[in-house]
Amino acid sequence: MEAGATSALCHSQAFLIQFLLPADSFWSLAMATNVYLTFFKGYDANGLRRLEKWYAGLCYGLPFTVAVIYVIVDATLNEPIYGPAVIWCWVSKRFEWMRLAFFYGPVWYV
Repeated sequence: MEAGATSALCHSQAFLIQFLLPADSFWSLAMATNVYLTFFKGYDANGLRRLEKWYAGLCYGLPFTVAVIYVIVDATLNEPIYGPAVIWCWVSKRFEWMRLAFFYGPVWYV
């Protein structure tokens, strides 16, 4: 394991990457949904405003849940999930399959 890979800064960077980058994709989906609802379903500003709480819960809730589960599982393993990943800290090379399943997969699907 590389020096500094288990530091709090490394884990913080990995957590923020795992949490915020997929959230960005989900917000793009929410904006596209708003456009669809406005043009094809006749939603107005008030109708869209009522959906904001659902968007926030979904767009931040799903990625946050995955990031927190990684932290919890990370505490129970001998080798941490969060660690060096090429040029920054993220999901370590040993757990690359988790990147595909819980980061790239949902982002590509969205």
